[in-house]
Amino acid sequence: MPDSAATLATYVIDLLRFGAASSTYKHAVLLGLMDLSLEKDVAFGSETAQLVTTRELALKVIDLYWNQTRPTRLRSQGVRLAGEGPRVLVQNPQGPADRRQRGGGIVADIGELRRAVRDLEGHRPQDALRVGLARDHQRLVEKVEWTLVTMPLPKLEGGLRERKIYEIGWDDDTSAPKRAAFKAYLEGNRSTFDNGIRLKPAAAACFRSLHGMLRPYIQLHWAMKVATFNKLEVETLHEELFGCERDSLAPVRTPLVELQGGRCFYCANPIGGTPEVDHFVPWSMQNNDCIYNLVATDRRCNHAKRDTFAAAEHVERWLARYRELAGPLEQIAAEKRWLTKPIPTKESAHVLYGALREDAPLWKGVARAEPNHRERIARAFESVRV
Repeated sequence: MPDSAATLATYVIDLLRFGAASSTYKHAVLLGLMDLSLEKDVAFGSETAQLVTTRELALKVIDLYWNQTRPTRLRSQGVRLAGEGPRVLVQNPQGPADRRQRGGGIVADIGELRRAVRDLEGHRPQDALRVGLARDHQRLVEKVEWTLVTMPLPKLEGGLRERKIYEIGWDDDTSAPKRAAFKAYLEGNRSTFDNGIRLKPAAAACFRSLHGMLRPYIQLHWAMKVATFNKLEVETLHEELFGCERDSLAPVRTPLVELQGGRCFYCANPIGGTPEVDHFVPWSMQNNDCIYNLVATDRRCNHAKRDTFAAAEHVERWLARYRELAGPLEQIAAEKRWLTKPIPTKESAHVLYGALREDAPLWKGVARAEPNHRERIARAFESVRV
């Protein structure tokens, strides 16, 4: 591990531990930058990965907060009280009381679109485009982008003169000229607003090499903040915030089961009971529910694997789908209007597996683990061309 990456990781952790925070925006910005840097690195190369736009970050932040706008029945000390109505967890305790009750700030804005989408049988941000809410989706993206431009992006590093994570061409000014420049940018007209977020080379390298360590830490710290704002226990809250909403995967469950001949992807036994859908690359490591990252499983295997990385034999079988079942997977995605992203999904998985420790145990089956066979896994990734 390069010293610069370790130093930068310590700096990020200190920003979270000691920096002032009246909301969870800095957590969303850091996770969004990490994920975007990784995705662009594997698809286009390290130099491209160092440039992220405010529009790209706004879309990623919406994805990160989307499931967190679900009303919950969690109450103090994490107890669910059946007689009380659900609420959206507060993540920005400032502002008007009515918006605090809907999560506050960005969360309240995202929640409005989520409710409209859910009313029309949608589950994900991109479903807004599918069900005829394209303009509402665009307005949300613009609102979130402006919030990022004026609040967390210029303030994340506490006003330091020399930033260590990224450089931007603006400060937290919200004057009329800046608003006018931003509006011109949104309308596609000539503007003085530069939407580039330029990651420092050391930051981009750190986000790639330490993604598997930093991402869970930032999520845990995020959960701790929300627990404080809402007077809840962290352990109960973490899954509520960062777990995948399983109902959102229901549209592709039956087609995946049929594609696998009714057998569990991991144990190969016939699926008994209600099938489940698992993220092959764990959701906690990368919020990726593209069709190539989804496999049908039985309940026992899915609950045993949870957030762990699968062993070499599973990696080989998963990658074989790229050669043998790409057509049917693309057809499922087309019929269900699902995301595909075969290249980013495969390459991101390659990076994440490559960053695992040599002695990291990998999940082989229920109550079974095996060593990280790095060379075997590397050969499997290198043998598949997408």
